[in-house]
Amino acid sequence: MTGESVLKILLLSFYYSPDLCAGSFRTAALVKALLEQLPDDAHIDLITTLPNRYSSYSSDALALEELPRLTIRRIKLPAHQSGMLDQAKAFMAYARQVLPLVSSGDYQLIYATSSRLMTAALGALWLFARRVVSVAAADLDGANLQYA
Repeated sequence: MTGESVLKILLLSFYYSPDLCAGSFRTAALVKALLEQLPDDAHIDLITTLPNRYSSYSSDALALEELPRLTIRRIKLPAHQSGMLDQAKAFMAYARQVLPLVSSGDYQLIYATSSRLMTAALGALWLFARRVVSVAAADLDGANLQYA
């Protein structure tokens, strides 16, 4: 590299594989597509949860996976029955653990899913805390960042 910074992407998704729901399937497809399209020196930090969509579903997943170009951090949530109050508590547990993990991150691109509305709000909170005024648009083929 010739003094250029590595493209770092923060991806916040309440659900991710091996969890069983549309949000985890969409995010897994997005990660796969990004890894195929991004330059070899790009890196994605994915912060998600350990499988929790259904109280009756259990799947082994590592809390931390460090793969080439992808780091997956899975946050353990309290047990819940998927009621509204349980979902709010689960999101708050997720948010409390995400914020310290991303506080020192120097990300050029942030993607927060909205399979849970509050996950998208968490991404917006991170941007606000960093005083980011505009969102970067990325040319993913060349990973050329252009700031509005």
